[in-house]
Amino acid sequence: MKKLIYILIGMALALTSCSEIDESERLEYVKPAEVGRKILIEDFTGQKCVNCPTAVEEIEKLQKEYGADNIIAVGIHSGPLGYRGNEKNVGLATETGDEYFKHWGIEYQPQGLVNRQGGRLAHTSWAKAVHDAISQKAPLTIDISNTYNEANHSVAIDVKATGVEGSISGKLQVWILEDGIVAMQKMPDGTTKSDYVHNHVFRTSVNNLWGDDVTLREGETKKSTYTLTLDKKWVADRLTVVAFVYNDNGVQQVEKKSIK
Repeated sequence: MKKLIYILIGMALALTSCSEIDESERLEYVKPAEVGRKILIEDFTGQKCVNCPTAVEEIEKLQKEYGADNIIAVGIHSGPLGYRGNEKNVGLATETGDEYFKHWGIEYQPQGLVNRQGGRLAHTSWAKAVHDAISQKAPLTIDISNTYNEANHSVAIDVKATGVEGSISGKLQVWILEDGIVAMQKMPDGTTKSDYVHNHVFRTSVNNLWGDDVTLREGETKKSTYTLTLDKKWVADRLTVVAFVYNDNGVQQVEKKSIK
């Protein structure tokens, strides 16, 4: 009987002790793991630009060196060497691309931006810019989930951003790209290649010209949802969603995901 009494007293003391611990003190904060910063190359290009295929070769070289998932390229057909096409020939230039061309003050083609750091760069300078930027840690992660509706050729896009280091404010931009487009291209030797294959071609911005405001605290997650009816000419199997967060310090993180 005495032994049972001692056990009951011990249990009561244990329960009393537990109840005295403040609830906020029971949970230990675990800092999110560091993540590497991926690289966005905005390649201002054009079908009438004879040197632009050379810039594409540079992108492919960088993707081979660092991985295609880490070097995310966007071919923005625009400017005086961009081509809008006609009834017979496919053109890849867009009004939105021209707006970006003007905003960044592109002086010639090919010229581009590497994580929007260091200003406008010739393609011969991209390798050094990538080397310098890829070692940086990203203050957030981005996760993309796409649901394609074949019946009406539309896509629902969920973009989840999570802060992993301090607080960050900027813009969330979501773009649609298309690979494998066969269209004419002026070549470095002066010829015109009618069956040139264009990849990572900028098609449209999902969330206006400059994206949506986003602010994240460390450990906080926010989700943005978009729905877009796709152009009938775009092939769903070749479409990719690219999402990135940028601010005055450049692109903070970028991610891509196929629509299908």
